[in-house]
Amino acid sequence: MKYARFAVGFSFLALLGMMIQADEKLKDIKTCMKTLASGRDSLKNSVKSSLSKKDWSALEKQSEQWVSIAETLTKSKPPKGTDDEWKEKTEAFLKSAKKLQDASGKKDSAIAKEAYAELTNPKTCGGCHLAHR
Repeated sequence: MKYARFAVGFSFLALLGMMIQADEKLKDIKTCMKTLASGRDSLKNSVKSSLSKKDWSALEKQSEQWVSIAETLTKSKPPKGTDDEWKEKTEAFLKSAKKLQDASGKKDSAIAKEAYAELTNPKTCGGCHLAHR
């Protein structure tokens, strides 16, 4: 019985550690941006693929991750530029990420595509990068 409690306690601690480690990966702007847009397996490309296939299960998980990244960005301090402008841009980004998440939960292709377009608009990305990168 003593060993069973130890095993359960150890398993819980291991699981908790993995959850904290996963959350730690998205604690800074650079990691968030790499996750979103770097490489073929980026979140941006994965969402695009899921949208085209109407893979709602994958899209729900991906949009949840996008919201998590957007939340991290809203809590971060901009490397340059004003805090007010950063707050305005990151809150708009978070709103679009939540719109994608909501649409994926409702399996609404039109709204999901609209939210994705908002999130990946070159003017939006470039405007933020120009002001804060």
